[in-house]
Amino acid sequence: MKDVLWRALQVWGVPVGMGIAYAMLIWSAETDTTGKAWMTIGYAFVLVIWFVLHYLMTTAALARAIDVGDAAKLMEVSDRNLRARRGDAARAPYLVARGIAHELTGAHAEALAALDEAKLSALPAGARAAWQLRAASTRVAALVGLGKTADARTVLDAELRPDAPHPAHSDAALLAALSAGRVLAAEGKRDAATAKLAAVIDDVRATGAMRSAAKAVLQK
Repeated sequence: MKDVLWRALQVWGVPVGMGIAYAMLIWSAETDTTGKAWMTIGYAFVLVIWFVLHYLMTTAALARAIDVGDAAKLMEVSDRNLRARRGDAARAPYLVARGIAHELTGAHAEALAALDEAKLSALPAGARAAWQLRAASTRVAALVGLGKTADARTVLDAELRPDAPHPAHSDAALLAALSAGRVLAAEGKRDAATAKLAAVIDDVRATGAMRSAAKAVLQK
């Protein structure tokens, strides 16, 4: 109950407070109806700006947690937003984030369950590709972790396509190389795996989470 109240205060505290302030201003203003209407429009702009900023802060927190591999933060952000959001498109990114968090803590089955629940096809086309890449990479890691190497190879070849001409230093290239390294290592092809994983570690565009995952596979 305490968490719910704190969450409501975080989201609605500023809008409600500003609403009260604007209501008092409109009530006490010595102006005509047109002036009060413009004040109301001003309050509407404040609401729009507040909710846009709130969305951007949530998105930035999620992206940073993915980049650094912060499982606790990922779980916090995903759980909080999944409780508040409805609809497949609104929930899909946070279900993928939950899957990533589970995978980072070694909960492979739970990671797959979260990814299976995410309906990525509901996302707008512009946002879908990035989340599909993250979901596929996480699925490969979870399948390898469960010893399902053949299934991981199927996902790798179908969704990440490591042999395709991905743009250099792109997330597609890095996640494909990382996932390929995982699968090759699980298949016992250590030399090929080392080459893929070393390329991720040495790439200046790789995130901290990518490098840590590549190093962890090399050390096994």
